Amino acid sequence: MKGFQISVHPAGMLGILAACLFAPVDKLLTAAAAITLHEVGHYIGMLVCGIRRCRIEWTPVGFVAHLDGLHKLSASKRFLIAAAGVAASGVCALICLLFAAKYRFAYEFLQANFSLWLLNSIPAIPLDGSKMLLAVAEKLGWEQNTEKVLLRISYVLAGGLCLLGFYSAWIGSFNPMPVLLGPYLAYAANAATKTGAIAAIRRLEERKNRSSEQLYPVCAFVTSEKPDQTMFLRAARHCPERAYLLIHQIDRTTGLHKCITTEKQVINSVFQEHEMSSPAHGHRKTDVIQ
Repeated sequence: MKGFQISVHPAGMLGILAACLFAPVDKLLTAAAAITLHEVGHYIGMLVCGIRRCRIEWTPVGFVAHLDGLHKLSASKRFLIAAAGVAASGVCALICLLFAAKYRFAYEFLQANFSLWLLNSIPAIPLDGSKMLLAVAEKLGWEQNTEKVLLRISYVLAGGLCLLGFYSAWIGSFNPMPVLLGPYLAYAANAATKTGAIAAIRRLEERKNRSSEQLYPVCAFVTSEKPDQTMFLRAARHCPERAYLLIHQIDRTTGLHKCITTEKQVINSVFQEHEMSSPAHGHRKTDVIQ
């Protein structure tokens, strides 16, 4: 399909292999059908919100869409895209419920769609539940604190999955899927959080040029340490849309001013570091939504 590319994450290959080895064929087929309908829901949401280009990647937690221009969308549109997939799974589960008592496939499909709905409703990064909750939190001005809580939930869930896998081995019915999913979930949560911070830097860069005849507020941060990438990203997340970002470094002992990092210097530093660490040098990564 024009504007859409499909790829497989290396960890996704392990997940597919483990599923083929340990899951029954009928379970695989119903899961594949449920995931397809879930992603169709996201696709419809993207079209409604004006997204025409994205890269679909298969990962251990399902398909992840890397969307061009997601950081430019309003919180309401990001909520709609995330909720569309969850709604699609929920509606399919309700329809299957009507026929589950008569047809085995409907019962299997009900289980697959309900599991997908339940999983993506969990408020853990990078699942759909966290995307919806972060969009609401942004509207209320609570995004930063909410993201910290969701990140901790993701780490707890990742640890719980690993323990579940080890427990299954201890009782003699080892299932490798939780052991594979746990570390990947922690990695994906951390990566998605950093991607959100990069998007905040992009918003600073892409703002329209301010008129020289107007006054704009300054959002200033003070630190006694030499500013680094982590500090730049954190400051950008806290900077209001219309404010100009400044970071002041002061001497820890005397309290005297040492240097100022301007908004333009923050943008240049972050993007230079981001592009150097990107697999395709010079190509900026797009934002991610499950």
